[in-house]
Amino acid sequence: YCAYFFVLMERRPQRSTQSGSSAASDVYNRQTLTSPLIEKFYHEYPKVVLTVYDGASDHLESMFSGGELDLAIFMSARPPIRSMNIQPLLVENMYLIGPAGGDLDVRRPVGWSALNDKPMILYSAPNQTRLKVNHAAQQYNLQFRVVAEVSSFTLLMDLVERGIGYAIVPLGAVRNALNKKRVTAAPLRNAFFEWSLGITRERPYAMAIPAAERIIRDLVQRQSRKKPGWTVLKKV
Repeated sequence: YCAYFFVLMERRPQRSTQSGSSAASDVYNRQTLTSPLIEKFYHEYPKVVLTVYDGASDHLESMFSGGELDLAIFMSARPPIRSMNIQPLLVENMYLIGPAGGDLDVRRPVGWSALNDKPMILYSAPNQTRLKVNHAAQQYNLQFRVVAEVSSFTLLMDLVERGIGYAIVPLGAVRNALNKKRVTAAPLRNAFFEWSLGITRERPYAMAIPAAERIIRDLVQRQSRKKPGWTVLKKV
């Protein structure tokens, strides 16, 4: 479901503002990517306005084909899109989180079997995290009880903090809650969120687009040194 869309347009006086939004991952964190990207891009290309917003990744094909998007950061591999060049960006470790006072420890990775017999709070389908959990449940014959299906990360976190159940999220999504000891967490072994960078094929001569890609990759590379669970992927 997660996608992060970028549109680059010639700056006009009546369109001098940018908008940004965030989601449940350090990839979406304003301080991690959005604000530094807008700041650096503005200094290098003051005559181009960078508009940033989020949405559903199943809209990617129609939006790229319609010329509505220039770049997008989105979760998970997907079938090729004719109007978009898809490049790997990074992988982010998945974490099992639970109520405060539980037995999960960020220093002790667990396997998918840790979900057995646990009450789970899952994202409603279709959702990339949900698809990964469903696949693991079939592959490893997991036996857990789904106590709630939600579409809101805020609601998911509230239910975990209330002790209703466990959930699977990126570490960056719960860093503050962990620091305040409102939840516990453990990394899932060999379980990752994959992030890709999509680049339009419709505007091959727009020099601001490769510049934005360069800035994004530079920011991701620098942030990966500070973010446990991030692995940067090379451009192919």
